[in-house]
Amino acid sequence: MSGVQRPALVAPSPPDGTIAFWLPSLQDGGAQRVFLTVAGLLHERGYDTEVVVGEGRGPMRDEVPEGVPLIDLERHRLQRALPDLMRYLSRTKPRCLISTIEHANVLAVAAVRLGRHRTPIAVRTANTISLLSRKTNKPTDRVHYFMTKPLYPLADVILAPSQGAATDLERYVGVESGRVRVLPNPVVGPDLLAAARQPVDHPFFDTPDRPVVLSVGRLVEQKDHATLLDAFARTRRHHDARLMILGDGPLRPMLLARAQELGLQPGVDVDFPGFDPNPFRFMAAARLFVLSSHFEGLPGVLIQALACGTEVVSTDCPSGPREILADGAHGRLVPVRDAGALGEAMAAALAGPARPPAPTSWSRFSHESAIGNYVTLIDDLCGTADRRSPAVPSAPAAPVSARGLPAHSRPTDRGLRVRRWDRLTSYLVVRSGHREVG
Repeated sequence: MSGVQRPALVAPSPPDGTIAFWLPSLQDGGAQRVFLTVAGLLHERGYDTEVVVGEGRGPMRDEVPEGVPLIDLERHRLQRALPDLMRYLSRTKPRCLISTIEHANVLAVAAVRLGRHRTPIAVRTANTISLLSRKTNKPTDRVHYFMTKPLYPLADVILAPSQGAATDLERYVGVESGRVRVLPNPVVGPDLLAAARQPVDHPFFDTPDRPVVLSVGRLVEQKDHATLLDAFARTRRHHDARLMILGDGPLRPMLLARAQELGLQPGVDVDFPGFDPNPFRFMAAARLFVLSSHFEGLPGVLIQALACGTEVVSTDCPSGPREILADGAHGRLVPVRDAGALGEAMAAALAGPARPPAPTSWSRFSHESAIGNYVTLIDDLCGTADRRSPAVPSAPAAPVSARGLPAHSRPTDRGLRVRRWDRLTSYLVVRSGHREVG
């Protein structure tokens, strides 16, 4: 070692005031888990954090970090929470508001722009938005995705969990390259590693000569467990393995029927145990972890499996797996919706000795590594608030051209954005029943 001593890094002092995290609900989901984790980690570092939710019921209510207040607006229909969110911002005056999930983001930008207190705001997408928007059939969801295009550019900062998701979001909402900031999720912490050491009580793990292939995720079309079942049936021709899929969702009956069509006997060859609050012990005990998704944002389960020391196979879907696995250095990548390629990759992994991933595969997603990005984000947002004049209007003013006409009367991108803003805020006001909120 050289005798040069590096100066110690001094952590920035937390700003005065509340850092508010806005979520639509506390239903189980990766975005909710990320924000609860971030709020807790910042609270441990001396930040005054609050979690504000449209509806506080849900399985993740018990996971709100100790010492972090939960503000429940008690609105089952999120669009009706607009006056309540505006009232919260007006009365609490947080230093900044950080929002995630598209329909919550749209409401957050509207609340900031319509309200009297101009709160600095960051909006975060959790997925590959262009693909997600194509998959929805709900009219209200389609409206929310449409609203992101004029409203997201009005946020102070736009966030995405991976570079692929960021690039996709820039193209979707029509902002310049580099406008979306990439903040990797804080996925791996001491609690996860401790939970992974807990014992597994399931008969699939009682016979070591029959390796277990594990997948974790909601039983929805995006996760493409149907292709996983087809691929596993091919793998079974060469290996006497078992498949376990942890998670709940509307496709459970269809997946059970498909398993039987493929000759996979439920409870013997394949099992769907449902949601488990500690999937990490299953990850640590499994021989192989598989992600079969059509698309993601930054799949936390893939990072968690690596941290649990499990070999992985993943589809090369947009976005995240290729970035996480470093172009295949930390695990096998296969094309999306290709049961043959997925089955071959699973068979190849099971044929040789287990290859535990190196800690470098997940270290950049540790709590300590990732939380620093959020500290920088908050410093930037609070700096925005300090620089902003109190006289700035809550809604964008129409600039005047040299001819004395409003600039948005010309066919410019900004003009189109302002006209869309006028229509969309009117829509939000009508849907929420808002009149005046002070």
